[in-house]
Amino acid sequence: MKQLTVIVLILAILTACSTSATSSSYPSAFAWNDAIYGISAEEVPESEIGRKLGEIRHIVRPKPRKNGDSNEKTGSIYEILGSDHNEVLAIHYKDTFYKASKNGPLI
Repeated sequence: MKQLTVIVLILAILTACSTSATSSSYPSAFAWNDAIYGISAEEVPESEIGRKLGEIRHIVRPKPRKNGDSNEKTGSIYEILGSDHNEVLAIHYKDTFYKASKNGPLI
């Protein structure tokens, strides 16, 4: 019985100390134009959507590694009118446009 308790305790400690990234531990993002864009829950009205820039077609975990990859959503990428398209974009996913902000370079 003591051995079982010790084994369970060791497994619990090792599981709690795990440092590997999971899809839920990395924020929703996509890679575009050699940068990572974080996808927010903020919706963008269709009246503020500009020209289509391209497509996000591949889902990869835990984080995007190359242009066109996402860890959660696939869809079309658009400019947001009145915004710098190098800093803020919109992704069209399931009939809704979501705001995405540049987080930094694609590494």
